[in-house]
Amino acid sequence: MSSDFHKLQSALKSILKIEYYTKDVTFEEFIDNEEKADATLIHFVNLGERLSSLSEGFQKQHEQLPYSESRQMRNFIAHQYDAIHKVTIWETIQNELPKLKNEIQKLLQEINESK
Repeated sequence: MSSDFHKLQSALKSILKIEYYTKDVTFEEFIDNEEKADATLIHFVNLGERLSSLSEGFQKQHEQLPYSESRQMRNFIAHQYDAIHKVTIWETIQNELPKLKNEIQKLLQEINESK
């Protein structure tokens, strides 16, 4: 299996962890629970690292993934932790993460089927 395949698997694992930490949780519970918020943020960092480390060829071939946005979010979380707006993180979890999860799952399936 290619390195890109393993990076996609790791990215999907981070998404699944974020979903686990935020399942059946309200926004108020999320912002009040520092452990949940911190665990979620570390997986956003990992997700950004994995997507931005995919090979240039893979990124050009699969432009539907948000490479730049995930890298920017990763860098912001890692370097400006105190300035994080949890509303933005929450909205990303609710609105963007499900789409990204579907895209990654489709790509992993395509790679598996092409073996």
